[in-house]
Amino acid sequence: MRGAAGAVGAHAAPRFVRRAAAVVARIRPRRAICSSAAGCGRSHVLLPRLCLGRRVDPVAVIWAALLARASGWGWRRICAAAGRPASTVRGWLSRFAEHAEPIRVGFARLEHLADTGARHGSPDTGGEPAG
Repeated sequence: MRGAAGAVGAHAAPRFVRRAAAVVARIRPRRAICSSAAGCGRSHVLLPRLCLGRRVDPVAVIWAALLARASGWGWRRICAAAGRPASTVRGWLSRFAEHAEPIRVGFARLEHLADTGARHGSPDTGGEPAG
């Protein structure tokens, strides 16, 4: 059963999201179909904004851990602040570190396309001023 926005009328498999240190809630995300004109035509799970795929912890908790790391905090201190196990926090930090450079390059290219990159350096020079 499809609606005007491509809704399927079905839910995806249940997911679990941590609401507090010891409270895990069960959610049932909706599914929708990509439009066949511009998309792939397949069904996709629509996660709420507070969720990341395959993560039990909400975006705010993971983002706070990444900000703390960028501020110079070590993983032990971040674990204590987030109230999460060391393996979880180290996993977030290592996965972000693995993907940080491609993300930086992608945003640098977007900045260049927006015609503001000339002042800040080009994406191909690793942040060095454009010559």
